[in-house]
Amino acid sequence: MADQTTNQIESLDEEGFRTSLGIEEARDERAGCAEWLWYLGRKWLAEEKGDGPLHQAIRQSGYDAAHGRYAGVKTTREFAKAFTAEPSRSVLKLKTLELTDDTFEVEFNECPLVTAWRELGATPEEVVKLCDIAMEEDRGAIEEIGTLNYELKETIAEGSHHCIVRITAKQQEAQA
Repeated sequence: MADQTTNQIESLDEEGFRTSLGIEEARDERAGCAEWLWYLGRKWLAEEKGDGPLHQAIRQSGYDAAHGRYAGVKTTREFAKAFTAEPSRSVLKLKTLELTDDTFEVEFNECPLVTAWRELGATPEEVVKLCDIAMEEDRGAIEEIGTLNYELKETIAEGSHHCIVRITAKQQEAQA
């Protein structure tokens, strides 16, 4: 949970130990990920189309997250709870727009990845491609969970003031 007086985020690390991380430190960690993806990906950005090696590598990270961070998650409510946990909630300035048994829609009001790519000199087209690659982690997690659908409705990378992601239960799709 974020402490507004100290701008510290308390969370549990991978081994279950309580950690305290400043919001800016957490943003810097995400920006560091953006930097290595930028340097790694620049070579392939112009050539890679669709489901290339970068997409596949980041999607694998999502498959792993389905068995780690999202272990046991099957419903939209369970996914929402895990997805909006700290430090993500504070770092990405997440706002839940809708949460029901069938739907979870969340708004991201900040993206350290997009900010870092722009600061590194990526063109608007490169930022959109890098964003698509980075979102493979969420797509991979949803695919591996198996009971949910993923829809990316808006992105900061494409010029919106926020990103909006919509997660729906697969049974809702069958009823429509």
